[in-house]
Amino acid sequence: MPEKITFRPLNISDLAPRLPSDKQEEYAEILVNKLRERHLLGAGVYADKVLRCKDRGVMSGLIDDMKKIIEDVDEEATA
Repeated sequence: MPEKITFRPLNISDLAPRLPSDKQEEYAEILVNKLRERHLLGAGVYADKVLRCKDRGVMSGLIDDMKKIIEDVDEEATA
């Protein structure tokens, strides 16, 4: 006999994007400023993406990308 599958009803909050936290936004701005200080071409693109970002997961990805870029530039500078 097949198993019975049950579903839970969706709430409106399940469909809404989770907005970035204030700390995420602050940290992303700090990283954008670090990119600008290093005169990197992608700084303007990331600044625009951070300003328009409305999803917590996407913001997390942007932060990770910016951190990796900064680490790579710092490694090249010390090498």
